[in-house]
Amino acid sequence: MLKAFYYWAKKQFPRVEISFQQQEEVSSCVLNYDLEHYLARFTIWDDFSCVCEVLSVRDETNLLTARYELENLDQAQDALLAFDQYLGALKALV
Repeated sequence: MLKAFYYWAKKQFPRVEISFQQQEEVSSCVLNYDLEHYLARFTIWDDFSCVCEVLSVRDETNLLTARYELENLDQAQDALLAFDQYLGALKALV
C-alpha cells in the first residue's frame, strides 16, 4: 500500500523530492520540501503512521513537529494534502 502512496505522491507533487525506502522490516516514503524560507518533511511508514516537520530557515526554529496514526491510504493522502496546504499558507505569510 505504501508503494501506491509513493506513486500517487510523485504524480501529485512532481516538484517535491520524494524517496521510497525499503528496509528489512519497515518501509517509508519521505517527501522533502526545500522552500525559500522553510525546510519541511513528510514521512510516512507502512503502518500509516506519519510525521510532519517544518523548520524556519531564517531563525532556525521548529515550527511544526506532529505525529499521526492514520488508518488507510485515503487518510494518508488527505494528510499529505493538508500538509501541503499548510506549507502554502506559510509561504503566503512571507
